[in-house]
Amino acid sequence: MKRILEFSLLSAFCMSLACKPNSPVEWSKSNSLVKDNIQVEIQNITVFTLDGGIIIDLNVKNLSDTKKINFSTWNGKDLGQKRDWATLTDNFGNEYKRKNPSSWVDSIYPASTKTDRLEFEPPVKNIQWLHLELPAENFESSGMIRFEISQTKVKQPPK
Repeated sequence: MKRILEFSLLSAFCMSLACKPNSPVEWSKSNSLVKDNIQVEIQNITVFTLDGGIIIDLNVKNLSDTKKINFSTWNGKDLGQKRDWATLTDNFGNEYKRKNPSSWVDSIYPASTKTDRLEFEPPVKNIQWLHLELPAENFESSGMIRFEISQTKVKQPPK
């Protein structure tokens, strides 16, 4: 009887506003996005053959004149209850694992920039795009920062 009641309560909750279908996820094709006085910019994307990885360098700039922020890397270690790490996927549905996960937190003072280097497994051949998703909680905000990176923006290593 208890399970039936729990299911009924859950069903009623989902019929409320909380479980309406999500709006489509939007991916920015720009190299730079601003959210809550923080600018996140893709500085460089390179695929390396020696160690078999893709490196994405991000500049995180505090646009505020008066407020410092605490920023934690998107290269997190999957230890927390909240997702604080970046994800990288492609148009084929492949998800690329982060290499060398680490955690650090640093202050970014007004009008200052911090670089965050992310390293993932290399992408498969013939991709059309990569989706890079970054939790905004890492700079004391909410939601996600989403970049769509076209295959032409990925610097291939010399042969």
